[in-house]
Amino acid sequence: MHICKVSEKGLNKFVYLELPAAAKTPCTRFRWWQPVFSGEGYDQWAIDDIIILSEKQKHIIPVVNPTLPQNFYEKPAFDYPMNQLSVWLMLANEGMTKNESFCSATPSAMLFGKSDGDRFAVTRDLTLKPGYVLQFKLNIGCTNQYSSSAPVLLQYSHDAGLFWSLVKEGCYPASPGTKGCEGSSRELSEPTVYHTGDFEDWTRITIVIPRSLAASKTRFRWIQESSSHKSVPPFGLDGVYISEPCPNYCNGHGDCVSGVCFCDLGYTASHGTCVSNVPNHSEMFDRFERKLSPLWYKITGGQVGTGCGVLSDGKSLYFNGPGKRELKPISSYKRSRLVQFYVQIGSKAVGNSCNRPRARNEGLVVQYTNDNGITWHLLRELDFMSYLEPQVVSIDLPREAKTPATAFRWWQPQHGKHSAQWALDDVLIGMNDSSQTGFQDKFDGTVDLQAGWYRIQGGQVDIDCLSMDTALMFSENIGKPRYAETWDFHVSASTFLQFELSMGCSKPYSNSHSIHLQYSLNNGRDWHLVTEECVPPTIGCQHYTESSTYTSERFQNWKRITVYLPPSTK
Repeated sequence: MHICKVSEKGLNKFVYLELPAAAKTPCTRFRWWQPVFSGEGYDQWAIDDIIILSEKQKHIIPVVNPTLPQNFYEKPAFDYPMNQLSVWLMLANEGMTKNESFCSATPSAMLFGKSDGDRFAVTRDLTLKPGYVLQFKLNIGCTNQYSSSAPVLLQYSHDAGLFWSLVKEGCYPASPGTKGCEGSSRELSEPTVYHTGDFEDWTRITIVIPRSLAASKTRFRWIQESSSHKSVPPFGLDGVYISEPCPNYCNGHGDCVSGVCFCDLGYTASHGTCVSNVPNHSEMFDRFERKLSPLWYKITGGQVGTGCGVLSDGKSLYFNGPGKRELKPISSYKRSRLVQFYVQIGSKAVGNSCNRPRARNEGLVVQYTNDNGITWHLLRELDFMSYLEPQVVSIDLPREAKTPATAFRWWQPQHGKHSAQWALDDVLIGMNDSSQTGFQDKFDGTVDLQAGWYRIQGGQVDIDCLSMDTALMFSENIGKPRYAETWDFHVSASTFLQFELSMGCSKPYSNSHSIHLQYSLNNGRDWHLVTEECVPPTIGCQHYTESSTYTSERFQNWKRITVYLPPSTK
């Protein structure tokens, strides 16, 4: 049937043969035979992973069982419905070595921890349809220590295992038009390569089967090429499911089994999918000065620090990890209007803590998802050479990013020891479409300064030298502009602005220290004086007005200022 040529000596080779009609009988027997060899100790050969399949066993059509009782799958089981389909073709180095146990074993998980070569699980050939889902849970060694060696690869084969390819190749901003990564609507995402340190907890992964993958009978394998490495941590698989999807993929918060969603803790089944038990958050804002906001879902490769210097004020969230660098807040920001933040990618200065970026993939990608990361949609690509100094970025959210299940992420596609570090500060998700109509702060402690104001730079509540009452004081020389910035407000025809101002504590100052009252209509990107000066003999003014620039010589003592807002601020 097949002759291995002499030129193939010394090579490992996968052989796949379709049996001829004459070999398909009830009493067929096979043999592997070496007709000629050079004597004992010469021309040795070895054979492994022998598979003989009947025509019916050769491929399987995954189907759902709509009569499955919902309580059958209270805990995700590795072998259902896969066991009933006899889907597993080969397993290698399954289990743990003697006297060792897996760090986070579950009753249903399949573990791969032995070290007698590569570790893998291979399915039989499956007949798929476009839109089917491949879902599983993965844990690699329960460690958060990143390692680029011996990752777990998820691959597929259309030729019974002769050649293998990744189920998903990485699609990055600088990807050279690779298959499945073309056009402006492409989904920027990672490949199906899973590294130690990124999967310290059991993590659900859901992949939607594309048309190209379902075009032929498909075999899948999870493989960790550990034979050439030392001390490779074991990995575990659980909850493997390949079949028709559940409604909206359970919003990414549940296990899909036979078309039924079994929701995670904190989520409830509703209309066939999983929805949060917690009401939607109106907004999120984090300056990274105190404890991290509890609304962060996952921070990978980053910590609070000043590795890229000061972005806005004080500390920032600084990313310099050797593995994945990614920031994800929790979902549920219905009706949020924008995402706004300070960002710096690398720096102009020479140093090791904030390296200058050298490639497009070292920039940042800001994305949103409505299904907990099963699919990602682009909001903005931040160019790798345009943020060497801190800048404010404001992104107005499209209608599709204003759902109860919307979540966001900041992601650096290319990372590693020599990739540019980056930092974020003053991250805001919110500014509800129906902005506030009014605001009052007497600086007497009744309003939280951090929550009541969007940003205050160089100021703090203190005792005033003249009135001996508390006020927002700007007294220290911080080497950069001092200001107080409000949140957005809905300004109507009757809206006015009133405040009291004192400058210099009765000591005269030069005009160079004047205070400007400004407004912005685009989330702080551009600023304009609330009122421009218009006095005689200027012509063309609707009204004669003074400028909203206040000098120290006029405000050595406390004075109340009332400004009726012009139409341009509405």
